[in-house]
Amino acid sequence: MIDTDHSMKTAAQKPESGELGVVSQTTEADVRADDLAKRLGIEYIPFAQSNSTDKEARHPFELLVDTDETVLQPRAYKSGPIGISFDTGRNQHRLLHGGGRSQTLIKALGIKRSFNREQIGNMHIVDTTSGFCRDSWAIASVGCKVTALERCIWLHWMQQEALERVLNSTTPDDTLNIGQSESEKLVEETCRRITPVSTDACQWLQQQSENLSGVDEDIVVDVIYIDPMYPERKKSAAVKKEMQALHRLLGPDLDSNKLIECACKAATQLATKRIVVKRPAWAEPIAGFADWQAATSHESENTRYDIYLHNRH
Repeated sequence: MIDTDHSMKTAAQKPESGELGVVSQTTEADVRADDLAKRLGIEYIPFAQSNSTDKEARHPFELLVDTDETVLQPRAYKSGPIGISFDTGRNQHRLLHGGGRSQTLIKALGIKRSFNREQIGNMHIVDTTSGFCRDSWAIASVGCKVTALERCIWLHWMQQEALERVLNSTTPDDTLNIGQSESEKLVEETCRRITPVSTDACQWLQQQSENLSGVDEDIVVDVIYIDPMYPERKKSAAVKKEMQALHRLLGPDLDSNKLIECACKAATQLATKRIVVKRPAWAEPIAGFADWQAATSHESENTRYDIYLHNRH
C-alpha cells in the first residue's frame, strides 16, 4: 500500500505556524488531525473546540481533517476548500475525457501515438514537484508509472489520502472488483501507477543516483519532470486561488535552478532519456547544466514544456 511515514523530510516543508492551523472536523478525526499538526509543528484544534464555521477563524488558512480526507480552507480568500480527489471532479474528467496521448504534456514526455501499452507501461516518470498531483495523474492516466515527489508534508498527506480512498474501496490484489464500472476500474488502475514519496527532490535524486551502479541495461527513470512554481504576476487577476494559497504558504520558488541542476547531475546515472521543465509561455527557459541543454519545446496556449536532452542524443 502507500508509505505513510517516509523518513526524508526537510524544514522547508513546514509552513509558518501563524498562517496555518489544523482543525478536526469530527471527534473520530481528532487523532488524525493531532498527528498531522504534530508533524507540521502547528496549532491543532480538536472538533470540540472547532470554530471552523465562525466568520473569524484563528488562522488565514486551515487544514480541515476528516476521517479519510483533508482539505485546505483558505480563510484569507473568498474561496471554497481545496483538496485532491481522483474519482470525482476534474481529475476524473481528465482521465475519461482529457485527450490521452494528444495532451501537450504527454507529447513533451516523448510518448508517441505509435507506442503500445507495454512500452508505455514500462515507462517510469518522476514528478519532482507533484503538488496537487494533477500532472502526475495525467501522466499515470496514459499508462506510465509515476513516482510523485513532494516536500510539503500536508500536500503529500493529501495525495496519500486521495489514493487510499480509491484503493481501500477495492480488492487488495490486482483483481478488480466485478461490480466496478469501467470508469471506476480506470480510476483504480491509474491510482495503482502512482507512488507518492515525501521528500526533497534534490535529496531523492542524489540518493537514487548514488545507490545505483552500472544501469546501462535498464532504464531506471525515463523522464524527470519538473514543474517549478510559476513566478507571481502582480497584474494578473486570473491566478487561481490554490496557487495564491501555495505562494503565501510555501513562499516564492527560490530553487528551480538548483533542482534542474540536481536533475541534470543525476540523470545520466539514472539512465534518463530526457528532462522536461514546465514553464509559463511568457517565461524564458532555464539554463541547462553539464551536458544537458534545452533542445526543443512543446507549447499550449499558456504553457510551455522545455525538453532537456543530453548531448549524446
